[in-house]
Amino acid sequence: MKKELLLQLRKRLKLNHKTAIFILCVILASVFWVFTSLSKEYETQITIPVNYRNIPFTKYFDSELPKELEYHFRGTGFRLARVHFRNRPDSIIVDVSAHSNQKQQLQFQTIALKNQFPGEFKPYKITPENITAGFNSRLSKKVPVRLISQISFRSRFQPIGPMQLLPDSIELAGPAELLAKISEVKTTRLNAIDVSSSKKGRIHLDSSTYAGLASSTSEILYYLPVEEFTEGVMEIPVELPVSQRSRVMIMPGTVKVTFAAALSDFPDIKNIDFRIETEVPVSDLPSKLAVRVRKQPASVRIIRIEPEFLDYLVQK
Repeated sequence: MKKELLLQLRKRLKLNHKTAIFILCVILASVFWVFTSLSKEYETQITIPVNYRNIPFTKYFDSELPKELEYHFRGTGFRLARVHFRNRPDSIIVDVSAHSNQKQQLQFQTIALKNQFPGEFKPYKITPENITAGFNSRLSKKVPVRLISQISFRSRFQPIGPMQLLPDSIELAGPAELLAKISEVKTTRLNAIDVSSSKKGRIHLDSSTYAGLASSTSEILYYLPVEEFTEGVMEIPVELPVSQRSRVMIMPGTVKVTFAAALSDFPDIKNIDFRIETEVPVSDLPSKLAVRVRKQPASVRIIRIEPEFLDYLVQK
């Protein structure tokens, strides 16, 4: 019984050994075939979209430009495999201003764009091989930019100046009938909630506000200066016109001015920066005299004046 089992085991081992040799031979043959195939010369093409930049916005092309370019490579299978596995660019950049001649015509050979494909292995040909297109002119108009925004501020924080836009106006180009209807260009909405510091950034123009027209830019910069404010109270004397000072007595002679100012400006604010006045009207004698602010620091926001009306006596 043991002898029979040993004989069967030997037969199986011989069979498995032959199978392993056969599989190894197949693998070696496949590897040899792959290496032989990859050593031969081949051609391949890679298609990449085109992105045209720096087109004069007062011009437009008189013919349609290629939307894609085909990069042609020739080499061994090994080199071409690396080309296909390499990260390719999302698009090929064509600088229109750099490829336009003095006759205002876009004209160049596309092989000049070969270096935009990464790696040392470059295409031997790009199709189409030439790009040629003429320019036509269109009318232009300068219009202001209006920021569309919804901004709220955290308690005690306020803007210390107007929103700044750069540029604050843009050039539009296109048919005269469309330009005549445009008086301004709006931005997309800027939403800023609970603002507690100066804000700056980029914001896109709303292209629907100038549909059918080309613009000199598609986005603008904005800057909103913001500071923390604090409240202050100062007692300011009330002044009368020179002609009334000798015969009019006001009660009280001073008022309390409550104001808000940026923390950075607060130490520099003095009583002499304010000027509060009142006067007796020539036409009648009211029961009380109203006070008014004639002078205040530009960065100060007056909250209240106490009292707003004064008693007075007129000496005859």
